[in-house]
Amino acid sequence: MFDEFDVTPGEGLDLNKVSGADGRSHITYVAKDEAGDVRYVGRAQGVGNPAQVLAGRLSRGHDIAKANPSFTFHVVDVQKTKDASKGAEEFFFQGYSQRGANLLNSPSSPPLGFSKIERGRKSASMMDAFFEDLFSRGAP
Repeated sequence: MFDEFDVTPGEGLDLNKVSGADGRSHITYVAKDEAGDVRYVGRAQGVGNPAQVLAGRLSRGHDIAKANPSFTFHVVDVQKTKDASKGAEEFFFQGYSQRGANLLNSPSSPPLGFSKIERGRKSASMMDAFFEDLFSRGAP
């Protein structure tokens, strides 16, 4: 997926600039193990720039961080809206999965779902929001 959409996770991001409206940022982040392998994909939002949002998310407690204190967390993308962020989480989850990442994300709570018609519609609209956000940045 990353190659198809010319996305290099973490590249070209300004982590000191608020990404959305009203002083809020929306981010997609990963946890990497000691070898540098991605083991978890998540999203967060909050007041402040992307770096502050990630720090805030981790300071509130994070099960993956607690269980794996040697993991490091990195912002791999920023979005303008919550819906785009939800779509981005699915995009990066699928992208890392395609690269063979051994992700610790819970299979019982995937980022998006398509098992029910209405959830599928909402999930598709969130993917659309992510791609609109991505393409507005000059991606193919």
